[in-house]
Amino acid sequence: MSVVVVTGGARGIGAALVRAHRARGVVHCVEAVYPQLRQQRAGHLVLMGSLAGILPVPAMVPYSAVKSAVVTLGTALRVEARRYDVRVTVVAPAFVDTPLLDHINPGLPATRANRVGVRLVRQLQGRPMDPDALASRIVRALPRDPELILAPRPIAQVAVLGERLVPGVGRRVSAFFLRRYLTMREPES
Repeated sequence: MSVVVVTGGARGIGAALVRAHRARGVVHCVEAVYPQLRQQRAGHLVLMGSLAGILPVPAMVPYSAVKSAVVTLGTALRVEARRYDVRVTVVAPAFVDTPLLDHINPGLPATRANRVGVRLVRQLQGRPMDPDALASRIVRALPRDPELILAPRPIAQVAVLGERLVPGVGRRVSAFFLRRYLTMREPES
C-alpha cells in the first residue's frame, strides 16, 4: 500500500447529522489503514478536506465543521506519523465542479442554496475547479510531501494566509458574502 486517499463524500446525503457521520467515516478509514502504514513504515495518507475547513463559511456551518475536523485530524496525524515514515497530506480545495454543486443537499427538498448558491460560488471563485485538474495537482504535489494542498492557487493560498495573519478580516469577508447570498434574487421559474 503506497498512497491511500480518504474522502468523506457520499451521494444522496445532505442532512447535518449525517454530515457529522462523514467525519467519523474519515476517522474509521484512517483507523483501518494507518496501522498497516505504520507497520510497513511507508506510505502516504491523503485526506480530502476543504478550504471551508480552514476559512469560516457561515452559510455552510455543518460542512465547514466536518471539514475542519478532517484538516485538524490530518495535520495532527502528520506529526505523529512522521516517526513511522508515513506521510500525511490534507487536500483543501475551494469549490470543485462536482455533482454536489448542482444538487446541494441531495435527497432533500430544494432550498435557497440550490437556487442561488451556485451563482454565488461563481461570483466568489469564477468557474469551480475541474476535478481532473485537482487530481493532477494532487499527484504532482505528493512527491514533495506537502502538509496541505490548497487549490485553486493563488486564490486559496491568499485566503488562508489572510485568515491566519488577520483572522477578523476573513470573518468580515465571509459576513459580506453571506449578506450578499441572503439578498440575491432567486431565478424566475
